[in-house]
Amino acid sequence: MAYEKKYTITSDMIAQFGEATGDKNPLHFDEDFAATTRFKGKIVHGMLIGGLIGECLTEYYGAGTIYVEQFLKFKAPVRENDVVKIRLHHQEYLNIGRSGKTSDRIKLHILATVDDKTVIEGETVIIAGNNEGFMSFTYQK
Repeated sequence: MAYEKKYTITSDMIAQFGEATGDKNPLHFDEDFAATTRFKGKIVHGMLIGGLIGECLTEYYGAGTIYVEQFLKFKAPVRENDVVKIRLHHQEYLNIGRSGKTSDRIKLHILATVDDKTVIEGETVIIAGNNEGFMSFTYQK
């Protein structure tokens, strides 16, 4: 089972993320400075894409979805005006419940690409929310 969504990364998104987090690193905002770095220009905050992954999880799995774990590898830079495609791939239901209870946790593979080039790859574990179109999870007694 997979889910996909595309985002165009705008200057407003970058500015709002920097303001909300306090991350004003000139690598994200100052073209002259960023041109002197290994990236040869401004790049988007990696965790801005991480936040968009969170939106995808909530959109697909429903309100109340909770991140339990997240592991991301940042493989290539994302730049302003890039179109980022985020893909969530359901890997498995985790059986890590306590006292004989079935777990409601789901392990997912995450892939973010720009023009078919991987920019972020990783895994996450979530507790799914209330999207009845997907499935409803409860502990079994």
